[in-house]
This record gives sequence, C-alpha cells and structure tokens, in this order.
Amino acid sequence: MTNLTFLHLTDPHLHPDHPIRAERLALALADAVAQKVDFVAVTGDLTDAGDAPSYQVLRDLLEACPVPVLTCLGNHDHAGHFAAAMPDRARPWRLAEVANVQLVFLDTQVTGRSGGALEEALLDDVAAHLTAPAIVFLHHPPDMDGRGPAWDRLDPASTVALARLMPRVTAVFCGHAHLDRVTIWQGVPVFGHAGLSSAIDPRVNGLLRVTEGAGYAIVRWQGGTLSVTNVALHPERAQIADVPLAVLKP
Repeated sequence: MTNLTFLHLTDPHLHPDHPIRAERLALALADAVAQKVDFVAVTGDLTDAGDAPSYQVLRDLLEACPVPVLTCLGNHDHAGHFAAAMPDRARPWRLAEVANVQLVFLDTQVTGRSGGALEEALLDDVAAHLTAPAIVFLHHPPDMDGRGPAWDRLDPASTVALARLMPRVTAVFCGHAHLDRVTIWQGVPVFGHAGLSSAIDPRVNGLLRVTEGAGYAIVRWQGGTLSVTNVALHPERAQIADVPLAVLKP
C-alpha cells in the first residue's frame, strides 16, 4: 500500500539581487526536514536569470538538505550553467522511485521561449520505463484547454505526446503560472502552485498582475487517497491560538 509524503516547491527564481528568495527556499527545505517527508520536488525556474552564482546558491542549499530534492528546469533556467553547477542533475528527464511510486521529472525549457516543449522521442523513452502508479513533475502545465496563450504552457504537440502517458499517471505537478489551481485533465489531477517568489492575481484579465505571495504544498498519498495542502510562507498567517486536540469532541 502506498504511503508517501513530499513537498512540492516551484519557481524559487533565485537571484543575487533578491536574497529573500533564497531565504524562502531554505525555510521550505527546513520544513521538509522537520516534517520528515520522503522527498522534495522543485518544478523549475530554479533561478530568475539563469546565472551561475544563483545556481551555486541553489547547489549549496540542496547539498545542505538531508532530504532528497529532485528538480527540473523551467524557462528562466540556463541548462549549461545548471549543468556546470550540478552535473549529476543535468539530464532532460529523471526517473526515481519512492515507496513503489515512480517519479518522473521532465525538463520543458526551450531556449529563448517562455512556453515549453517536450520531444516526442524523449516521452517515448519515458513511456518505455513507466509503470503505474507514477507522478509526473514538470515546469510548464500542458495545454489542457487548447485556448490559452503559447507562453504559459506546453505546446500542443508536446501536450498530445504527454497525454499518452496519462493512463499510467496518478497526478501531475507543475509551476510556471504562479497560481494555486487544480485541473482534471485526461482523468488526472494537474496541480499548479504559485511558488516561492510571487503570485499572479487570477481575477485580472488582459495583463499579469503580480502580487506578493509565496508558499508550497504538502502532498500525502496514503493508500488510495491523494491529498494536497497549501502552506503560506509569505505573507505569514498571524497566529490566533493553539487548541489542544484533547478538547475537541468527536
């Protein structure tokens, strides 16, 4: 029976001019240690400008974390600088297995583009190794409705190819949109989270209204139940009270 707990982090956008972002990533990783999770998933835009110093900061944070941290690249990342800092992570896709669950991490970065893509041959390679149950992690969400702008998702061809994996996939986790949202696609829940650097106000149309906001998700898969709970890092929620569980009546 599956018994798995992990944190989903996304879009840390590390940058030398914004040290608070490294502090938030460090805080989230400390939470992972305190909660004794099985692993941490970070779905892209690891840095803001793809610069070598930011990847050095990232490497130091990940090396200091005793919990396994698995990553993939987003459109703000630079594959060469990432590979120079962390050559053991530099590959277009990675497969891991925890608690009999396969974890697939896909790089969707396309140089010079905001939108993402995946090579069909790469996904064929993934399919050859994939068995159920599996969880897929990638930066760009698939083009689930076929109506959105190309810069905020995978291209249609990549989406069609990715859809072929879905019969063996239990959930998909992504970033990029800086929104907390869940969409059912191909019968599979696709979870997006705002991430560690900023959020987008979903009520505003015609432009991107960037707001303060940072957080991550705690994911628990126990038996046949998958639950995803969002945790706010910024702004922090003011504490009202601590209520002993013993006083709560069934």
